[in-house]
Amino acid sequence: MAASKKKRGRPVGSKNKIPNNTNTKEKIEEMQQERKHDKRLIDEIWAVTCIAIGIFFVAATQFNAAGEFGNIIGEFLKGTFGFIALILPWYIICFGIMLFFQKTLHISGKMIIFLLIILLMFCLLNSERFIDVKNLNMAFSDIGIYYSTGMTLDSGGVFGMTVGTLLVKAIGKYGLTIFAIVVIIVCILLITNTPIAKKIKKN
Repeated sequence: MAASKKKRGRPVGSKNKIPNNTNTKEKIEEMQQERKHDKRLIDEIWAVTCIAIGIFFVAATQFNAAGEFGNIIGEFLKGTFGFIALILPWYIICFGIMLFFQKTLHISGKMIIFLLIILLMFCLLNSERFIDVKNLNMAFSDIGIYYSTGMTLDSGGVFGMTVGTLLVKAIGKYGLTIFAIVVIIVCILLITNTPIAKKIKKN
């Protein structure tokens, strides 16, 4: 034949070449390990910080031993949350310990919000015992009363009494209790290192 047909196929010398992805996989694994290490370091820093803040709040709310600034913070917490202000420092310390020992998910903005919601729900549960179902009308002047009685632990503080009264008026005391407990359980499942929390985080 005057012209021979060109053979189709791989170029000469390319037949035995096999892509090598070993280096790429190693780099990806190394990056993942570095990212995991960075997250762990951030969690440890936050854990130590939370424990330190919790100890400071213990001195401020229970012993009045945190100086003038600490005493102001302690009075504000009591006026706002009532008896829960005494629980708050230990709550923060326990979270710091759990975070340090990786019993919770990686610290994030969502986790902080869930922790705050749990605290507020406990405040509502505490305030329920001070709410008079026969007198659920509120006035602006009651806020000052709630604050002062919260400082002496004779009420649920401003937040607990105002929000709690509104909820009791809407859904009753039993409704408030059920609502608060359900929200607490859901938030705990979302922040602790459980299969449910991990699945939600992936989604």
